[in-house]
Amino acid sequence: MSDDDDREGGGPPDDLPPTGPHDVAPGDEESGEGAGESIPSFEEYKRAREEGRRTGGWTPFGADSEPEASGGEEGEHEAPEHEADAGSGDETDHEHEHEHEGEGEGEDTLPAPSREAGEDEGGDTLDGIEPLQGVELPSEEDDWQPRRFDEHGDPITFEEQLAEQATDVLPSGFERSDEEIQARRAAAHSRHRRNGRIRLLILVAVAALAVLLIVDEVGGGGSKPKPKPPVKSAAVLPTSPGRGPSYLMKGSDPSVLPANVLIADWGARRLLVVSPQGQIVWSYGVKSIYGSQFNPDYAFFDAAGDTITITEESHSIVEQLRVAKPKVLYRYGHYDRPGSKSDYVHDPGTAITLSDGTIVAADIRNCRVSVLHPPSHFHAHNLGHVGHCVHSPPHHYDDPVSAFPLRGGGLVITELSGAVDLLDSTGKLKATFAVPGFKRPFATNMTPQGDLVAVDHTRPGGVEIFSTRGKLIWHYAPKLGQRELFDPSMAIVLPNGDVLVSDDNDSRVIVIDRDTKKIVWQYGHLHRRSGAKGYLYLPVGVDLVHPDSLLDGFTTAVAPG
Repeated sequence: MSDDDDREGGGPPDDLPPTGPHDVAPGDEESGEGAGESIPSFEEYKRAREEGRRTGGWTPFGADSEPEASGGEEGEHEAPEHEADAGSGDETDHEHEHEHEGEGEGEDTLPAPSREAGEDEGGDTLDGIEPLQGVELPSEEDDWQPRRFDEHGDPITFEEQLAEQATDVLPSGFERSDEEIQARRAAAHSRHRRNGRIRLLILVAVAALAVLLIVDEVGGGGSKPKPKPPVKSAAVLPTSPGRGPSYLMKGSDPSVLPANVLIADWGARRLLVVSPQGQIVWSYGVKSIYGSQFNPDYAFFDAAGDTITITEESHSIVEQLRVAKPKVLYRYGHYDRPGSKSDYVHDPGTAITLSDGTIVAADIRNCRVSVLHPPSHFHAHNLGHVGHCVHSPPHHYDDPVSAFPLRGGGLVITELSGAVDLLDSTGKLKATFAVPGFKRPFATNMTPQGDLVAVDHTRPGGVEIFSTRGKLIWHYAPKLGQRELFDPSMAIVLPNGDVLVSDDNDSRVIVIDRDTKKIVWQYGHLHRRSGAKGYLYLPVGVDLVHPDSLLDGFTTAVAPG
């Protein structure tokens, strides 16, 4: 039978034996080798297969050797004889199907190919599948035998071989013996004990050092110097250099000032220190102890620069303010409660602390100059008498608005009526005269050259320098323009001869050149009152910062006794 005939008849593949009549191609019943032989039934085929498995070998019916490759007539499988009635093939198919359904699941119905000569009969193969090449499997009868033995001849188990392989892969020292583990634990415990002893020794040493320090502190410490406390950053003081933006008027010359300037800004309720460059250096502007407003009129440094003596005319009090960490150290008078008894003043003008610590305060409405001795709240003595407001120095004064020291002792007192009175250290009157051309002279004080300077507290205001005999030396009183003064309250002659002026109602502090009579330095804005940076609001008092303050030129000044 040719290949074409086999494909057309739908015969079985060349490598499988026929399994029944339904595998025989039509027209092949009487042809080929073995014709006329009976084809075993399915039951016979199954029994033969089982028997072959038990005996160790099995060959399909009619197959004495491995079939040759298809393609020739001799190599083809010879189909078994079909049943006589070719038309009964369908019935036989159905019968075989029913018989197959009756078999257990998984039972193989395909015949296994025959083994070649010399093949290990004890080996196992899958039905219809060639044995795996290069793989040796154990027989069904024998268990797996280990291939390696230890030094005693005992077989090495599979688990032991795996452990060996793991030991080869892992780094040396990964597995440790019980002795090694115990040794390592003992070493760890020893380290812990040693560290504990070290910590205990450190604690004992620290405690001993602390005891020694305490004993040294209590017992005097011997000759060893005590450690100095850590240096803190310098506090911001009125003497500190200026930082930040400048608020000077355009054209100002900072070189005309020898030091920072202290300003009592009445309307802005603050003390303010500005540098010659117009930078804000220091300020103080809290509410008073009674929770009321702070309105400084005049403010001056003491001889040491430690405190500032302040008057609040509108609130009838005199205060001493500590400069470092500002705090009120002394207060004379009662807030908004004017009076004439001890610990009372009535609208004080100026107040200044002399080198001996006494305070000289011009008590305007009580018509007296009071000499105070902090911390006492009693008058040491008074110049003038309450209720006798007439110009009759040294016994009576007409509303004294200021009192400043003189070199060699004594005071210069300015009366609101226009008179200037000079007293010696004993209180004896040395001179009295009116300031030439002034209507309301304010704050007459001594210049570095030994003359006197005063302002005319009116509009247009003025500044004059005159001798201790009342002779006019220099006069400044423009009537129009930006150089005009409006109620000036204070003037101080600088070491270079120029004049520092608080132009009260013009809300500015200025420096006037004595030769050109021009304003060469200005802080604040003309006619523009404000508490903002670069602005002032009715500045009354003015002083230079220690050691260039007004009082620094009068270190030996004392009040009349």
